Amino acid sequence: MHSALNGDPDPLLRLNLITDGLVPSIPVKPDPEAEQVSKEEENNALFVTTSCEETLFPWQRAASAPTRMGEAETALKATPSSDFYPFDAEAAFSDSLIPVCASWPNAAPAPAAQSALPNVPTLILSGEQDMRTPTSGAKAVAALIPDAQLLTVPYTGHSVLGSDFSGCAQAAVEAFFAGAAVQPCKPTKDIFSPTPITPTKLAYVQPVPGLGGNPGRTVTAVLDTLVDLERQVIGATLQAERELPSGSSFGGLHGGYAQLSSSAVRLHDFTFVPGVQLSGTLPAAGGKLHAITVQITGASASHGVVVIGSGQRAVGVLEGRRFDLSTSKAHLSRADPSAFSTLAGLISMRPHFPLPLAGRALTRADGRRLP
Repeated sequence: MHSALNGDPDPLLRLNLITDGLVPSIPVKPDPEAEQVSKEEENNALFVTTSCEETLFPWQRAASAPTRMGEAETALKATPSSDFYPFDAEAAFSDSLIPVCASWPNAAPAPAAQSALPNVPTLILSGEQDMRTPTSGAKAVAALIPDAQLLTVPYTGHSVLGSDFSGCAQAAVEAFFAGAAVQPCKPTKDIFSPTPITPTKLAYVQPVPGLGGNPGRTVTAVLDTLVDLERQVIGATLQAERELPSGSSFGGLHGGYAQLSSSAVRLHDFTFVPGVQLSGTLPAAGGKLHAITVQITGASASHGVVVIGSGQRAVGVLEGRRFDLSTSKAHLSRADPSAFSTLAGLISMRPHFPLPLAGRALTRADGRRLP
């Protein structure tokens, strides 16, 4: 959003394409694809049926569709505008289930009023960043079940077990079914620290310490580009809920593409910072990269070769200048630069859901691995 407000809509447009399932490009065989479509249709029908039948809407259950819409609009006007911030009432209304369910026949009796539920062992998992079913709802459910245990997982959204990189939720489930006490999640760091404003020019990028001028900015742009690809791979793995198949490809934010296989990542003019293009075939072994060698071209970049190896070091030649420097103090384009440092094995080739190898390869600037 900040990038769009500052004249660069590309990050927001890419996010929109991701939510529509248009990127990344993931090969799918015909039969599984048809099966997936069928499952999605079944899930949509189940969702509409349960939601329209059981949700308490602001209308008389036996009223006609036009009457329901009128009653819903009256309730909408009576709701404080602050309840919809940062959106407005019109956006909330159009994105709600009211237009979908106004014509639902509601043949069954209204749902019974909530009351205390049986006292059975219960574990409730809630992601602290879940905006779809927030922790407030989990607390309300826990209050209805005597002795229910509620575990909130930091830096995690919807589908807690499928998106928790810390392992806390999985450990809680194992402890619960073993009859042991469920432990609160330990303090951890958000490995998805946001990029506040994506660089639109190489001139806005800070040179990596030890190499000044345009070559130093180019090295930082290379690190930025690889970290952005890493985040896209992790996000796609979470969305697919499985290991990404060979042939999956990711478009660069500002041009080119990267293609994954079981043995390599191939970069074709892959661009994150405009005017800085990365190309090369990066061999992989054991599910991750062990060395990164990229050819740098582009209208703004210092042309040459950058090699990122072990020990948080980058070596290479740019504009005829040889360099051998540490990447641990590079100021990358994100809210918390110390959360990441690029090293060999940064990009996971064959991440295993729900904990991609990529997540285990990230380290902090002080050399300690992230949880």
